[in-house]
This record gives sequence, structure tokens and C-alpha cells, in this order.
Amino acid sequence: MSHVSEVPDLWETQKERDLRLANAAIRSHRVIALLTMAASVTLLAFGIPPQAPSVLLVFGFQSFETWFEAADVKRRLRRNPSNYFHRCSREVRYSFWFHSIPDSALWRTWSLCATWVVLFGIQAVAGLDSSIARAGLVKPQVWRGEVWRLLTGPMLHGNVWHIWMNATSAPACQ
Repeated sequence: MSHVSEVPDLWETQKERDLRLANAAIRSHRVIALLTMAASVTLLAFGIPPQAPSVLLVFGFQSFETWFEAADVKRRLRRNPSNYFHRCSREVRYSFWFHSIPDSALWRTWSLCATWVVLFGIQAVAGLDSSIARAGLVKPQVWRGEVWRLLTGPMLHGNVWHIWMNATSAPACQ
């Protein structure tokens, strides 16, 4: 199987396509990023609870990241198309390798997420503050010999948003 980077005759067509897609992404994500950032600042200014503006800010930062990547693609395509296509070839090969990991390996990710949820339930029953005091990563107590806190501390979650963000992003990191 050949990638476009290995067939120079296709470079111009692919370059035009990638530039068109980059320009479309730049236009749309610039607007989305600016609107979500403005909405977040407005919500914070009116004293709305911080969860809603923080979700909007995350969405805005992701749009900004997409905009920045599209602008970088556009810059690289204009400066040196040959290097751009060779880099794409490496990324495509990595993507094929990464997605060749069998779905049966997902059980580890889902088990970790289930463990987090169960531990958060225990934390909620015991009280979040007391659970952090008993099992959190408190450095002076680790220095006094409670080394097990190095393992239990990272498993604790501070609130529902924290557990939700970790549990929904973990499958993407398989």
C-alpha cells in the first residue's frame, strides 16, 4: 500500500485538497473558539457556577487547538510540501499500527474506569474531605512511611466533574 507522499504525481492534487480543508477549519474554528471564550467570560462575569463556563472554555480551547493545527498545516504545505507529505506518511503508518490494537484490550481501560466510579462512591459515602485526609497524597505522611498513599492518592477524585472527565477521556487513551 502506498501513501500519497510516496507518489509525487499526486502531491499537487493532495496539496490543494489539504489547503482547502485547512482554510475551512481555520474559518470555522476561529469563530467557535472566540464565541465560546466570550460566552465563558460573560458567564463568569455574571456569577454563574464555574462548571458551565469551564466546560465552554474546554470546548473553546479544543477549537483553538484545531484552528492552530490547521494554520500549521497551511504553513507547512506552503513552505515545503515534500516534508509535509513525508510527515503525513509517518502519521498514517502510526495510526494504522495504533488502531490495530484489538478491542479486547479495552477491558483494562473499562476496568480502571469502573474502579474509579466505585472508589468515588466510597468517597462520597465517607465524605470527600475525610477520604482525602485518609488516603490522599499528603507528602508529610508519605515521608513518615505511609508509602501506600502514592498508589491511593491518584485514584481519588474531588467531585463529579473530575470523575466524569477522567472516565470519558480514558477510553481515548487506550
